[in-house]
Amino acid sequence: MKAFLILEDGTVFTGTSIGSTREIISEIVFNTSMTGYLEVLTDPSYAGQAVVMTYPLIGNYGITPDMESARPWPDGYIVRELSRMPSNFRCQGSIQDFLTKHDIPGIAGIDTRALTKILREKGTMNGMITTNENYNLDEILPKLKEYTTGNVVDKVTCSEKNVLKGSGKKVALMDFGAKNNIAKSLNARGCEVTVYPAHTSAEEILGANPDGIMLSNGPGDPKECTAIIEELKKLGREDILVIAGGVIPAQDYDFLYKAGVVAIFGPGTSVAKAAVQIMWSRNNQGNDAPSFHVKIHISYKAQPVAVLDVDYFFCF
Repeated sequence: MKAFLILEDGTVFTGTSIGSTREIISEIVFNTSMTGYLEVLTDPSYAGQAVVMTYPLIGNYGITPDMESARPWPDGYIVRELSRMPSNFRCQGSIQDFLTKHDIPGIAGIDTRALTKILREKGTMNGMITTNENYNLDEILPKLKEYTTGNVVDKVTCSEKNVLKGSGKKVALMDFGAKNNIAKSLNARGCEVTVYPAHTSAEEILGANPDGIMLSNGPGDPKECTAIIEELKKLGREDILVIAGGVIPAQDYDFLYKAGVVAIFGPGTSVAKAAVQIMWSRNNQGNDAPSFHVKIHISYKAQPVAVLDVDYFFCF
């Protein structure tokens, strides 16, 4: 069956329908991972978005237990070629069946390189995936321009507090769309990790006397999370390490800076580079600085340096 990807700038890609055949409007983003497509599909950070995989062949090892949450989150899935015959000793099914089961529409057979170039040059934009061959651009384009993801954090956050027992430091993990591997990685290094729902009060978190607080990354525009941000501002205590993973808009970082030293890291930052930047920050603010605060993107197991960074920060 034919499928169409229509971008808000009027560009149309024609391909083959995969997964569900329902019509969706979503924010179109791309992911450059060469592996880990299942982790991408089950990453809560992609809620409210349709994901373009730039690697040309997706699904060759099928569905395995390597999931970052219990279900997939993207609104849509866009690939160059979808493997129909996966092969792996842990394979439990195909991507096609996985998408269909969870009612996620997708499109295959399009030039994902050309699509990615458009998104890189013009920025993230909204789009529609449809199987309707009689689509009307004059009707669709205004809808695409009006679409917003809204507050999707409430959709992905956990419903109740969960504790992973450990004998080391006590870490409070605020779940704004946290991947499973974040809590598991901290717990594997001895930390007792308490995962809190997004709207947990600062009073409850501080009342548990954690050694560190991690604010996970998550989906959507952080500006939509006004109530959450106001509550997070109350966490700025000088005796507690805070790692912010992306839920806070740049203009609201002041409350972290006021609490201590801040180092900012992006994906793939090496442990050595992190050490240099943290030491530089501490030395430039004086040795009396009681704590430091870090913004970092925690990635998948396929990128172990990020896991090492977490371990390093809490042992520094």
